[in-house]
Amino acid sequence: MVGSPRLWLPLFSVYEDSVVAARGPGADEAYDTIRKNKRSADKVIDALWNDPANQDVVVAFMTNKLCVEAAKGNADAIEAFKKYAVQDYFYLIDWFKFRVLRLATLPHDDFKLEKLKDELESVSTSLNDYVGHWYDTCIKPESQGGLGIDPGDFNVERTIGEVAYSQFLLNNARSSDWYSLHIILIGCYWGWSKIALQLYCTEDTDRSTIFFKHWIKANIDIPPKGEPQMAESARALSVFLNENQKFWASEALTAKRNEIFRMVLRLEVGLFNSAYDDVVKKRVTTPGGPIVMPVPHSGHIPTRERQWRRLLGLEAGRDSDDADEDGMRSEKI
Repeated sequence: MVGSPRLWLPLFSVYEDSVVAARGPGADEAYDTIRKNKRSADKVIDALWNDPANQDVVVAFMTNKLCVEAAKGNADAIEAFKKYAVQDYFYLIDWFKFRVLRLATLPHDDFKLEKLKDELESVSTSLNDYVGHWYDTCIKPESQGGLGIDPGDFNVERTIGEVAYSQFLLNNARSSDWYSLHIILIGCYWGWSKIALQLYCTEDTDRSTIFFKHWIKANIDIPPKGEPQMAESARALSVFLNENQKFWASEALTAKRNEIFRMVLRLEVGLFNSAYDDVVKKRVTTPGGPIVMPVPHSGHIPTRERQWRRLLGLEAGRDSDDADEDGMRSEKI
């Protein structure tokens, strides 16, 4: 089951981060709780999430109109979700730029260049294998497991919500540290999974919609036995933040990261709400002719990442009837 590839990106980028010398545990140690399907305490995230001073943004995020109404199967909300999916595609393009800029903050050993090389490869593969695949999923007919969005619907301007969020990412990529640039992931990875799990367990959630398939179900893990749980990407991010906090601790940085956390949740809500805004068609074309949309590709998940999922024991964590239903589940975030 594949939703927006936003969720794929952090698991593998955080995996690379966790093996950087002097920046926390190695992969085997940091991911032991995930391999054994254990639930570790979300120490860093819980401190931010449960802070009474942050409840205004947490509640607004968890009860945003788009997710709540689309989960119920509201027709207007489902159409809004399609517009949101277009903006999420634009966000992913801007996210790719963020990852390029973030690379400059990577702490690494000058004599162990393989870590730098791995992170660079992770960045480069994200463009086609994640951004391109989300476009493919968007334009694929609903009868074939896609969202059924007309390619012409991408010929629109970015919403103010998307622009604001992307600029926040890019500005922080130029000014924040490596650890803070992972705090910035809490909203769209851990937070998404938190909402999805809540909606999955809600009785009046309509399980027949594209929103349930491509957003709710895609953002949680459903083991063959047992209860649904937070997505592996959310758990991996939490492990990374917990284990590396001591290397990046200071009173000033703690205050700054709380500001980042609050702003990220506000921007997430703004992007959700922008799905109800009127779209503005582009009035100009790219130099040399009309706008050319991305060419659909095979939509496979890279071999290295399939191997990593198997290493974590996550291959069996999806419903078997999800296989290939949206074109990418021989291997999803």
